[in-house]
Amino acid sequence: MALQKILPELSGKIRQLIDKHRACYEVTPHYIVLEERPVHAAAITRRIQAGFDIDIYGIRTSDESWPSPEYEFACEVLKQLAETVLINACDSCSIEVIPYASTVILDTKMHFQRLGMHRITITHGRGLDQAFGAAEQHALKEIEEQLTDLGLTAGGRRA
Repeated sequence: MALQKILPELSGKIRQLIDKHRACYEVTPHYIVLEERPVHAAAITRRIQAGFDIDIYGIRTSDESWPSPEYEFACEVLKQLAETVLINACDSCSIEVIPYASTVILDTKMHFQRLGMHRITITHGRGLDQAFGAAEQHALKEIEEQLTDLGLTAGGRRA
């Protein structure tokens, strides 16, 4: 179910916000590091891709150190988007929206333009030693479709 169908009155405001901040997103693997310590043996460290991180960037338009109302609004929209996708996901899939309100990213490709960021993490609860599966891939696909429908483009700004 599209977020725009759930929030039709906010669709215009969301698009204006995306255009104003030239928002885009970037998908990267979400890894966990598992360290096993067998008795009387050296520790074994494994890196396992447990899901995906979707980083959403937008140009910061103010010098405020606290989150602007626009940033808070974007966070709420992303949380609602995650909830709509989670409804169709299986029980083991987990989607979390993480605000980075106090973080500023400097875009090296755009003359060190200051960017704000949100992160959506898609993972599972099947066990730390388990890699991502079809449920996480499906959730990623749905979230990417939702972000595209809202007007965000894929391809992050970071170097």
